[in-house]
Amino acid sequence: MMAVRNPHAFRRLMAEPMLHFAVFGAVLFIVLGSSGDPVEVDRTVVVSRGQVARLVTLHRMTTGAPPTPAELEQLVDDFVREEVLFREAVRLGLHRDDEIVRRRLAQKLDALMGDASGEAAYRDLRRRYEVVRDDP
Repeated sequence: MMAVRNPHAFRRLMAEPMLHFAVFGAVLFIVLGSSGDPVEVDRTVVVSRGQVARLVTLHRMTTGAPPTPAELEQLVDDFVREEVLFREAVRLGLHRDDEIVRRRLAQKLDALMGDASGEAAYRDLRRRYEVVRDDP
């Protein structure tokens, strides 16, 4: 075991704020650096025929006419750009703790559930109407 030759110098060194800062920084670096495997990012954006058809349909609904070849190319470029930005936003965690994103996803799921159980929703609405109507 190594003996400390000058105990006063050791105490001064241990009281040094820069040493505390360096040790804390090193520990933080090690802990954050070993927090798991890095997230593998798929950098390939595939634009399927179905997605192109959806883009064409949306364009047709908006403008009333099918897109020209130049417009279609721009629609696909815009789709790819949006997909890249979306993936990067998710990678950075921007979707967490965002009230607008939370509401939008809840609305979308509610709409999907409403489409799947339209008859049940109608019966529930009818039952509530009857309760309110009969209540004086």
